Amino acid sequence: MFQNRKVLFRIMVCVFLFTTVQSIGFVKETERKDGGHFGAFLRNFMVALEHNYTVEELLDMTLQLKDTLAETPAMVSTAVNNASLVGQYGQPMDDTKEGSLKQVYAVAGGRVLRVGVQNDIGLYVIIEHTDTISTYGHLIDVTVLSGDRIKKGDIIGSFDSKSGVEFYYEMTDKTSNIP
Repeated sequence: MFQNRKVLFRIMVCVFLFTTVQSIGFVKETERKDGGHFGAFLRNFMVALEHNYTVEELLDMTLQLKDTLAETPAMVSTAVNNASLVGQYGQPMDDTKEGSLKQVYAVAGGRVLRVGVQNDIGLYVIIEHTDTISTYGHLIDVTVLSGDRIKKGDIIGSFDSKSGVEFYYEMTDKTSNIP
């Protein structure tokens, strides 16, 4: 009778583990990056099953899993927050490239509001993003038109660093005045 309970318990624990591992598969990737405890738990648990550990020993291992799973929401929250903040805005130009002619990139996706020429910033492009507006000036050419939809990193024009003027770039919130 005791042997049947032991087998039933093992089956229940295995089903629980399978379901848990399937529902939080992202933990393995996190494990590789920061040396978490979940993978170590699984290895120990599988060794325990192979070596016919007692129910009490398996219960102890299950308690270890409970502690690890308790940390999972914090790990998920941190990963989501980091993913949303990293790279929200890109760089408008790569200054490390050789030569005086530099490509100018959209720092985020959006819609081109205006392309034109002004005395203070020369040839310019203004892009409306979700909650901000970016302005790029002193360009020598542009590759977009007013109304175009663009993605982060799209080339919107070029700038000549030997032109004698400084590249103009400004990011403002939507309530600011547009040049």
